[in-house]
Amino acid sequence: MENFDVKNNVNPFLVKGALIVIENEICKIVDMDSESIFALDKNGENKTISNKEWEPIELNESWLKKFGFEKGSKIKNTSTNVDWVIKTTGNIYYITIHNDNAYGDNPVIGLKYVHDLQEWFFRLTKENLNYIEI
Repeated sequence: MENFDVKNNVNPFLVKGALIVIENEICKIVDMDSESIFALDKNGENKTISNKEWEPIELNESWLKKFGFEKGSKIKNTSTNVDWVIKTTGNIYYITIHNDNAYGDNPVIGLKYVHDLQEWFFRLTKENLNYIEI
């Protein structure tokens, strides 16, 4: 599945399938244009909102498990074949290159929200990160 056209996208940090909260309900983004976000609620009902009408979902250990991850899980960058690893300090989550200091300090990418994890998973794998019911 493709990501959104960045030039015609109201929010460059959201990817297709990203989970967000709309009116106290978790919804999944299905499309987006330069003015609106189009999402589905749990009943399959369509919602059209502006970029200011949603809230993020805080990433925590429970959400990691719902996506099939845990602290220390690796995500392979399909372009470079380099593993990235999910780490945490307290309840702050981030990803970094796994044991590679060839270029100096490894990049550290913060993952504060569920959609951040979904965005970085897409960037690394070119696939959407789907929610697993547990």
